[in-house]
Amino acid sequence: MIKSINNIKSKGFTIVELLVVIVVIGILAAITIVSYTGITTKAKASKALANANSVIDAATAYNAEKGSFPAISGNTLAVGTYSSLPANGNLIVSATAPTDSTGETTIGYVVCVVATVNTGAKITYWDYAKAGGAGAVELKAGSGC
Repeated sequence: MIKSINNIKSKGFTIVELLVVIVVIGILAAITIVSYTGITTKAKASKALANANSVIDAATAYNAEKGSFPAISGNTLAVGTYSSLPANGNLIVSATAPTDSTGETTIGYVVCVVATVNTGAKITYWDYAKAGGAGAVELKAGSGC
């Protein structure tokens, strides 16, 4: 016997149903990507600030004991046993200010000198979450800067 077209039941989804599902999945993916980007930016900014505070703490402790702020030698801060810097070697203390590509691990450090005495330090870190766009932020310890 020949079945009429009207008697055949269709199985599966229509193209409209498939398109609706694809659009919903796309919207959810877009929301997830935007959220993830914001979280990683805040994490990078927190890490850079924590590194800058570690440099300030080490330099301030050195100053309290020695009466002057430590000098920078190569890419290390000459703080010796006063160091509270991360020991994993991922922190670079540099005489140049950090940039977007080096901001997570590089801290700028400039000694402020008054009458041949290291009286303070200017520490620069990269703030990825800064209002108005990422950029370098300066912190100061001691005086003379």
